[in-house]
Amino acid sequence: MANPQAEVAWSDTLARFRETFSHPSDIFSTLLLLGPDVISRAVAQQSGTAWFHVRLPDAIRICGQRIEFDVAWPVAFSFGWVSYGLSMLASVIGEDRLLPVAADSPCIVINGKSKQLRGNNSWILGRLIRDYPKWAEKDVKDEVNQHIMNRMNKLQEREETPQAKANVQRPPMTSLCVVVYSANENKAQGVPDLDWISHSGLVMMGIQLGIAIIPIFMAKDWVVLKTTFLGTLLAWSSLCFPQWRREKWACRQNTNQHFVLTKGNGTQYALYIKANDRGLNLEDLASAHVPASTATKIGILILAIVWIYLLLSSSNVSRGWGTGCFLAIGGMGMLQNILVAAWPRGPGVTGLHLKHEDMVMEDTVIDTLLGVERKYETVGQSMLNTFFPNGLKDEDKQKWEEVARIWEEKRTATSGS
Repeated sequence: MANPQAEVAWSDTLARFRETFSHPSDIFSTLLLLGPDVISRAVAQQSGTAWFHVRLPDAIRICGQRIEFDVAWPVAFSFGWVSYGLSMLASVIGEDRLLPVAADSPCIVINGKSKQLRGNNSWILGRLIRDYPKWAEKDVKDEVNQHIMNRMNKLQEREETPQAKANVQRPPMTSLCVVVYSANENKAQGVPDLDWISHSGLVMMGIQLGIAIIPIFMAKDWVVLKTTFLGTLLAWSSLCFPQWRREKWACRQNTNQHFVLTKGNGTQYALYIKANDRGLNLEDLASAHVPASTATKIGILILAIVWIYLLLSSSNVSRGWGTGCFLAIGGMGMLQNILVAAWPRGPGVTGLHLKHEDMVMEDTVIDTLLGVERKYETVGQSMLNTFFPNGLKDEDKQKWEEVARIWEEKRTATSGS
């Protein structure tokens, strides 16, 4: 027999759920305070992509500083923006910066000549190396895949029975692949390309405002439009500080240094990037810090106060059309934020415009580094401590000494002529 008390409890639970979703104004404030991690990554990825720069007259100043801002490509308003607005204030006051302190994909930068190594705190370098398996050139992917298949075939040859051979799994990776790039002389370094994701925020804003109009016609409810418009304006304004651009590309330009970018020992790829008097100094980029200006801090404080006002006013959203439309607006905004935060993108979006030149890959890591050293002096050596922290075998040391002798003979012949 059915338990009457259980049926009553279940009916009561369903009734509460229906009440919550028919009039969820009480939970809107909670939704607006959702974790800001996704929004933080989306803003870090989108920031610095400005339509144009605006500078007010010299007579208009804040604490003696001129007022200027970028009209940026926006990120859509969504649940979680209030929490992010407050975290921006904490970051700009406590850490004196807007971008995340650490890149979301750890890597290291090695100077190809001096062999100095730096940990990376740059957002764009972290994204560059994180997304590399997706945007790598087809010939690079084909070469790596061929080495993986060769390794798999060797593993199968060690097995004696057909069943054992069939059970051999495809290796997830193989020897190191060093891919050589140079700075593209046809594009301005530090100026990001725009792709369809860059434009998605503007498109989503239009859709959200269109949805916000529906309650006006259906129930003469203006609250959803007012809340959405204010949230959109605040979200867009958050990306318009020039501080984003200053932090993102805080480095010397037109350098002649060469750099290696890699996740470290055990990784599949290392990128050797030649600046050739046209590129950005990646060592600067990895560790540079540009303190936030007073005007930026005041602007972030004002935005935080208005975000709190938006949080308090969101409880006025009415039942019916207002409820459904506001949930749809916030949900669609979250999808756009996730898209911007997570979608793999090419190097041009980071403002690093690269041209593929060469690739070195052998069956073993040590042979790959030797191959790099034979083509590019000191570059292979610069990676030895990273990929062989415990030193080399005696026979490997002899190979490196032979390569060093060949380079010395080339220099002697050049100076003699």
